[in-house]
Amino acid sequence: LFWMIVCIHNIINYDIQISSNGTNRICTNPSGTYSIFLSFYSILINGLSMPLLMTIFGLLTVRNLKRYYNQIHNSITIILERRKKQEWLILRMILIQLIVNVILSLPITIYLCYSGLTQYIIKSSFRIFMENYIYNMLTILQYINAA
Repeated sequence: LFWMIVCIHNIINYDIQISSNGTNRICTNPSGTYSIFLSFYSILINGLSMPLLMTIFGLLTVRNLKRYYNQIHNSITIILERRKKQEWLILRMILIQLIVNVILSLPITIYLCYSGLTQYIIKSSFRIFMENYIYNMLTILQYINAA
């Protein structure tokens, strides 16, 4: 429900362009104020809040596991060593997930900032082609991240 409310601006502001023969439909965001808003929104959501939330919830998970193990086990050295190893493995898994998430979501965030800042610059058709190609490749990275 939260993400439905946060992303409602996409439904309102995106344009659906229909080709002259009526078969092709393209969703685009209009240039101008909304494009600049989308750049800052991307920085805030993809660039800052997602890694921050993943870090917070990862650390809370490790803390809860420590509390759980302390309630169940007595302080026997073998159990303590096994528990420390499990905690390290979980922490390592969370760090790897966080790093992969940042690596896969940061490029599209940077591109959207670039796109918002350069929208009023006159561009050649080759530059537009390259920017669209880069955008499509970065979108694939974002889909990989979501999978």
